[in-house]
Amino acid sequence: MDTFRELSGVQSRMPGEDSYTAEVIDSRSRRVLEFDKIVKMVAERTSTRCGREKALLCSPFVERELILRKQCETSEAHQIFIRLGDLSFGGIRDIRTSVEKAKKGGVLSTGELLEAADTFAGAKRLKKSLLNVDGDFFLIREMAGRVGSFSEIEEEILRCIDDAGEVKDHASPKLRQIRNEERRLNERIREHLESIIRSSKYQTMLQEPIITSRNDRYVVPIKQEYKGRFQGIVHDESASGATVFMEPLTVVEMNNKLKTLESEEREEIYKILKDLSTMISDESYRIEETLEILAELDYIFARARLSLDQDACEPVFDDGYILDLRGARHPLLGKGAVPIDVHLGKTFDVLILTGPNTGGKTVTRSE
Repeated sequence: MDTFRELSGVQSRMPGEDSYTAEVIDSRSRRVLEFDKIVKMVAERTSTRCGREKALLCSPFVERELILRKQCETSEAHQIFIRLGDLSFGGIRDIRTSVEKAKKGGVLSTGELLEAADTFAGAKRLKKSLLNVDGDFFLIREMAGRVGSFSEIEEEILRCIDDAGEVKDHASPKLRQIRNEERRLNERIREHLESIIRSSKYQTMLQEPIITSRNDRYVVPIKQEYKGRFQGIVHDESASGATVFMEPLTVVEMNNKLKTLESEEREEIYKILKDLSTMISDESYRIEETLEILAELDYIFARARLSLDQDACEPVFDDGYILDLRGARHPLLGKGAVPIDVHLGKTFDVLILTGPNTGGKTVTRSE
């Protein structure tokens, strides 16, 4: 029986949540036993940042019932892997900072909102997979059942924001109206400037027959010597000084209107992002609870992945003081390790390890 699976009797411990755990292994013992190396092996098999944190913060349990529960969780996840092949935590991100920001009244960026939507979608897929898998997986199924559904928020975010992180025109009727006006005004300005650069009246004044922009204003490039003859406002000049970039007086009012619309657009976008952030704030408690469950599930399935990699099995706990290890292998040596059988407490209570320095004593003692 491989004692590696005793690792599934550890619990992730977050700051302030150690009522069920005790530091039963001092720092020297952890180092000698290379316990932290095993913890790292579990952490490397997590799929999310939150799950990894849980794995790295694990500490041994001292209460038998909790140890047995954790063992059972790992065994259930082990069997689920065998049935499903693997389990996807895809899309689930660490959005704790974003949720906290929203709780404090902050406005989330489009990127933060898309990460939240991805997380809600990933949680929904994971929950569906775990609830639909065949088998009596009571502990995993109970945890999966507590994963919250945030489809309304997810759908609203995706309705308002595209994959590139831009707020869509139809995110609100007002935004659609503003952007339609902007497009029409932009077209009018460009048409007017096109007529200027095509006009024979200005051909000698133009450095090039192009439309460009300076300081977010539409301008045309005018030769320096014609600056006083071209009716317009200078916004910039070339490095050589041979060209000045001028805004024709005939488009100043239209450019001013365009700047006003752009300001209104920014205000409306802010309002849309604020409303989406408020939706997350309103559900922050349930979201945080779900993130905690997702992290725990990730940690459980990381233990199961390692148990599969180690070809490990769940130990049976004796009610007395008998130790009986059959085919035990040191987990750091992997499947290539030579298994050993060790028992203590049945026919004798003292076991002395002796022999040449070839590694067997240390491995056995570590088991």
